[in-house]
Amino acid sequence: SPAGEFLWDRLIAEGARPFGLEPQRVLRLEKGHVIVGQDTDSESNLYSSGMSWLPKLDKDDFVGKFALEHFAQHEEKERLVPFTMEENVVPAEGAQIVIEGDPAGRVTSARRSEAVGAVIGLAWVSSDRSEPGTRVEIQVDRLRRGARITQGAFFDPAGERMRS
Repeated sequence: SPAGEFLWDRLIAEGARPFGLEPQRVLRLEKGHVIVGQDTDSESNLYSSGMSWLPKLDKDDFVGKFALEHFAQHEEKERLVPFTMEENVVPAEGAQIVIEGDPAGRVTSARRSEAVGAVIGLAWVSSDRSEPGTRVEIQVDRLRRGARITQGAFFDPAGERMRS
């Protein structure tokens, strides 16, 4: 439509820079936001995915409340955790996490972040090995590469830029 073309041309003339899906994936990963269906699956829930702040269980009733109350009372077998690579190598989605020689999880997302200055990602690991600071190895091109489990968002974790 002529209006759409006019708007596009005006935005570009005013300095807007178009970008696609890849920058969006990096930006969401820097903030620790999950992609449902990629970072989560049918076995995960809000608690194991690190989103325990999301459900408001004090509401009278809502779809899924019973299941969430059940999950809140049980220890999770796995947790979705953020990690940073020790080297400048990006593991593939689905890459195996290894701790002390044993399979311990899988990578769901990983990208190189210029803002963070490192390769960052999300991975599922066993709950007993999910503490921030835990060193893991990730299988990349038949080699095990070092990574560390971190905590919170990679970029602006306190949200100061968002509220500035």
